[in-house]
This record gives sequence, structure tokens and C-alpha cells, in this order.
Amino acid sequence: MARFTSAVKLIDAATTTVAGTAANVFDVSARKGMSIQFTAASNAAVFEIQISDDGTNYVTYNRLVPNLVGTNSQTDAAVASVSIAPGTSAIYFIKFGDHFRYIRGSMTAAGTGTFDATLSGID
Repeated sequence: MARFTSAVKLIDAATTTVAGTAANVFDVSARKGMSIQFTAASNAAVFEIQISDDGTNYVTYNRLVPNLVGTNSQTDAAVASVSIAPGTSAIYFIKFGDHFRYIRGSMTAAGTGTFDATLSGID
């Protein structure tokens, strides 16, 4: 079976706050090595990722790992939410070894703008 990287939009060009119940849901049970790029074009935003095994009951994923420089003595920091400044983006990673079936995003915007959350992973 061929393995390739693919990208899907958890939040796609949203212009205001997106509740988790309104976000795109994806089955990621066969994906590995996942990352999420969060982007806020003209206003700040706070993003969260929610996960579920049954597609009905979602919980906040509290183990997003930022793309930071560390030393050998440091462990990976993990966060539950990601704050993005206007006009910037950041990539966070799903901890390797964490398994769940469904993923979706939510986002609280500081104002109107364009906001994205793009999930990439190896299928």
C-alpha cells in the first residue's frame, strides 16, 4: 500500500468564530504523523482540537505539541489551545502514538477575518 501525505481543512476560510459542532469532521484512524497548521489572516484567534472515538462524544485534545526548539534535557510541551496573532500561522503536532478515530476543530476569533486549520498526515 502506498503511503502519502495529504491535507484536509478542519476549518476552511472561516470569517468568524467556529463552534466544534459546526466544524468539518474527519476520520483519521489510518493516519500517522499528523500536524495542524493554524492561520489567522487579519485578527487574532484561539484554536482548539477536539477528538472522539465514536463521532458523537468529543473531548478537547490537550496534547498539541508546538514546533519549538528545545534541548536534549527538555520534554515536549503540550497545550490544549493555540493562540495565533493576526497575519501569522503556526504548526503544531499530534503526539506520535496517540490514537483516536475522529478529529474536528473549533476557533474563537477576536474579530472578523479569515481563519484556517489544515490537518496534514501520512495516509
